[in-house]
Amino acid sequence: MELVLFYYTLLMLLVSILVAAVCLSAYLVSRKKTMLFLSIAFAFYFFDISLVFQDEFIVRSCGDALTSGYLVVRSLASVVTGGGFVTAFWVLLCDYLNETRRTVFVMPPAIFAIASVAMLVMIPDGDLQRFWFWSIRQFYMYWILLYAGYSFLRQQDEAERARVWRHRALYAVTWAIGLLVLAEDYATFLVMDLPSVNLDTLVFSAERNYAENLLMLVIGVAAVRNAVRMLSLRFERPPAQGGSKQ
Repeated sequence: MELVLFYYTLLMLLVSILVAAVCLSAYLVSRKKTMLFLSIAFAFYFFDISLVFQDEFIVRSCGDALTSGYLVVRSLASVVTGGGFVTAFWVLLCDYLNETRRTVFVMPPAIFAIASVAMLVMIPDGDLQRFWFWSIRQFYMYWILLYAGYSFLRQQDEAERARVWRHRALYAVTWAIGLLVLAEDYATFLVMDLPSVNLDTLVFSAERNYAENLLMLVIGVAAVRNAVRMLSLRFERPPAQGGSKQ
C-alpha cells in the first residue's frame, strides 16, 4: 500500500511539472499570458505536493512525529504554495475577463493569506484548526468561480458572453469537484476524527486530498489540450523567416 502511495505521489508530481512545462512552451511561442499563468499555477502545485512528500520523508527519516515548530513552518509554506497556484488561476481569470482594477487583483490573495494565518493563530491546534486552515484555500477557489459566474451574468457584449460560455463544461466540473474537495476535508478532519484512514490502497490523511488532485488533473488536461493546439498551429503555420529581399 505504501509503495502504491509513493508512486501515486510521484505521478502527481510528474503530471504537475509536465503541465507546467507544456504551458510554458505554449506561452513562449504564442505569448498568450493565459498559458504563462497556467504554467505558474502548476509549478506552485508541484511544490505543494512536494510538501506532502517532505512530511513523509522526514517522519520516516527521523522515526518520530513532526515537531510543533516544523508544523508551523510547514503550514506557512502551504500558505505560499497553495496561495500561489490558486492566485495564478485568479490572475488568469482577471486577465481573461480584461479586469484591470488593481484592488481586484490584490484583495483576494491578501485576504487568503491573512485568513490562513488567522486560522493557525486563533484556533487551538487540532482537527478543527486544520479543517478551517485547508478550507480557506477552497473558499478562495469558490470566490474565483463565483466571480467568473457573476462576470458572465453581467456581461452585455454577446461576443464576450459567447467567448466565456465555451468553457461552461469545465466551469461546471470545477464546481462539482471543488465541492468534493471540501466534503473530503470535512469527512477526514471532523467526521472520522482520525489522523489517517486506510482504505485498501488509499490513505486519507490531513495532508492528502484526492479530490483536489482530481480537480488539478481535470484542469491540467484542459490546459494541455489548449497548449498542444497552439503549438500545433505554430508548427503548421510557422512565421516567415527574415524580411523581403531588396
